[in-house]
Amino acid sequence: MVFSYIEVSDFALELTDTAGEKHYFKGCFPEVIFNIGDQVKVIAIPLNNHYAYAYSVIDAQKQYMWTGQQVERGRINYRIFSSKIGAFFGFLGILSFILFFVFTGDAILILTLDFVVWTLVFCFLSLILIGWRIGASFDDQSSLLEAILKKIGFYKPTMISLGSYSVSMVNIKNKVKDDEFFTRWKQYTYRIDLAQKADAEKYGKK
Repeated sequence: MVFSYIEVSDFALELTDTAGEKHYFKGCFPEVIFNIGDQVKVIAIPLNNHYAYAYSVIDAQKQYMWTGQQVERGRINYRIFSSKIGAFFGFLGILSFILFFVFTGDAILILTLDFVVWTLVFCFLSLILIGWRIGASFDDQSSLLEAILKKIGFYKPTMISLGSYSVSMVNIKNKVKDDEFFTRWKQYTYRIDLAQKADAEKYGKK
């Protein structure tokens, strides 16, 4: 199994099945390392006749998962965070607007005009909604990967923060020195066996 470039702008994963047929996947891998003959399961959706979009790859022993999807606890974390950022900038804008007119001596007059107040409120709420929408795109990735984790046997995937089980994080916890050359690969390669073990211990049937 090797990388194969289909177009200049697209890098893809080329897999050869036991019948000798080649399959191409793109979409989620900054770096993936396989050995010739490795058995893997690819979770993907078809895009066109040339290649499919892959969400994740899991090895046959379910020890490692490769994915570029984000998954965090709670599933609306990004929405909340982005909305807070939007609210912060909205508040900052309103404060700057008021301070500007305070120094010009027209603050009270300006704020008595209904259309100005409603415009400020509209801008504030718009920034919150924009933040919510931006965060939703990341939360959708979490929901997608949650479904994948549930499919492979996790009891409560909504409580799993997969980033805590990346190879790089596991190495840090175990005080293993990382090879800098493989750092990026280790950030997107997850010890799915350790994550599943922790999930079973906390949320499995007693």
